[in-house]
Amino acid sequence: MGDTVNVAKFHPSSHTRAPRYIRGKKGVVVKHHGTHIFPDEHAISGIKIPAHLYNIRFEPVELWGNSRIGTNSVLFVDVFEPYLEDPGG
Repeated sequence: MGDTVNVAKFHPSSHTRAPRYIRGKKGVVVKHHGTHIFPDEHAISGIKIPAHLYNIRFEPVELWGNSRIGTNSVLFVDVFEPYLEDPGG
């Protein structure tokens, strides 16, 4: 909890649970939901691979710049670990 994470910037050819507007953006982990079946892999291969699921807090300025949303707003998105960049490189 409290770690800053970067969502990977990727462009899949099929459906994904990572909204485009969070890709390539930075947020803060506020909750760990445990592990769940990673839906992207399951939809493609039918294999039930567990992946950690986090609730991440995004500031509106990070997502849309200064002009779109008031400063008292934040956005929370549940994000699977495979969508996050590897902090080690």
